[in-house]
Amino acid sequence: MPFSSNNMPPWLTATIAKQILVVLIFASWFLFGVFNIDDYGVTWDEEASRKQGIVSFNYIQSKLGADRETFAEYPDVLSEYPSRYHGVLFDLPMYYLERLFGFDEVRQYYLLRHFAVFCLFWLATVVFYQLLYRQFEHRGWAMLGVLMLGLSPRIFAHSFFNMKDSVFLSFYLFSLAALFLFLDRLNIKSMLLLALVSAMTVCVRNVGILVPLLSIGWILFYVSCCVEKHRWFYVFGKLLPGYLVSTSLLVIFFWPYLWENPLAHFIEAYKVMGNYQWDGPVLLFGKYYSSNKLPWFYLPAWFAITVPLVYLCLFTFVFLSDGISLLRRTINFDLSWINIRESRLLAISLSFFLLPVVIVISKNSTLYDGWRHLFFIYPPF
Repeated sequence: MPFSSNNMPPWLTATIAKQILVVLIFASWFLFGVFNIDDYGVTWDEEASRKQGIVSFNYIQSKLGADRETFAEYPDVLSEYPSRYHGVLFDLPMYYLERLFGFDEVRQYYLLRHFAVFCLFWLATVVFYQLLYRQFEHRGWAMLGVLMLGLSPRIFAHSFFNMKDSVFLSFYLFSLAALFLFLDRLNIKSMLLLALVSAMTVCVRNVGILVPLLSIGWILFYVSCCVEKHRWFYVFGKLLPGYLVSTSLLVIFFWPYLWENPLAHFIEAYKVMGNYQWDGPVLLFGKYYSSNKLPWFYLPAWFAITVPLVYLCLFTFVFLSDGISLLRRTINFDLSWINIRESRLLAISLSFFLLPVVIVISKNSTLYDGWRHLFFIYPPF
C-alpha cells in the first residue's frame, strides 16, 4: 500500500503537524536572530573578554612550545595577567575560531562572537523546550514556556551580544536540564553529561560553582528518599564519586589558569572574585548608590522593573501555593513529594533561582548594570 496521510490515524497526523510547527518556530527564531545580529553594538566588556582569550591562547602555545605568532604584547604567563581569575571557556574557543577563519577586522570578530552568543541562547531555548515537554507532555505548554523565556525584553536583547551573562545563562540552563536527566536515569551516561555541563558552567563564570554544589545536594536528597537501598552503593559508591572526579578534572582541563597549581589557584580565584571591588555609581529609583554598597532591595527592584508583570504574578501565585506547600511538608518530614516529578521540578527550580539571590543579598555583592550579573536565575524562575 503506498504511503499516504489518509492511511495514518488522526492522532498521529496531528502529532506530526505539531512537531513540524515546533520545528518551524525554532527555525524561524534562528533565522530571525542570524539576520539581526548586526543590529547590536559592542559592549564595554568585549575587548577585555577577547584579551582574556588571547592571553590564555598564548599561555597554551608557550606550554606546547609553539610560537605565538601574533599579539606578542600580551603575556604568555597567566600569573602576570590581572584578569587571570576569569574562566575562558567561551573566550578561548572564540579567539581560536577567529584565527581559524582568518578574521583580522574588529567588525568580523565581534560579529562572530555575537553569532556564537545567540546560537548558545537559541540552543538553550531548545533544551528548555525539551525539559518542559518531558515534564508536561504538552507541546503548547512547553512552547509557551520557551516564549516566556526568549521574548522577555531584557533577556531577548542581551541574547545577541552579552558574552558574559547570556552565555552563562545558557550553561546554567544546560546544567539544570542535565540534573533533571540524571535524576530520571541515574546511569553512567547521564552522570558524565552532568559532569561535563557542570564543569563548563564553572569555567564560564566562577559563580557556576553553585551548579555542582546544588547538584550534589539534590542527588543526596533524592537518592536517600526515593531510591531502593540496594541501589545506594551504585549511586553513592560509583555515580556520585564519578561525578565529583569527572567534574573536577574537566574544570582543570577547561581552565588553563588551574593547570600549574589547581587547588591553590582555584581557591585564589574564588577569593578574589568573591570580594570583587568596583566602586562605581549605579542608579535605582532616581538615586545613585555605590556598586559595592548597595541596599538589599537593589536586585529585587531591578528584577521587578524589567521582568514582565504577568510573569511576576504567575511566579507569586505558584510560589505562594505550591512552593510554600512543599516547604511546609518538608519541615514536617513529609518527603513523599520528591517522588512526584512535577514537585521535584518545582523544588529544584526554586533552589536554582532563590539560592543565588539569597547569597548576593546576604554578602552584599558588587552589582551594576541592573541585574545582568544574575540573568542566569531567569530560566529557573
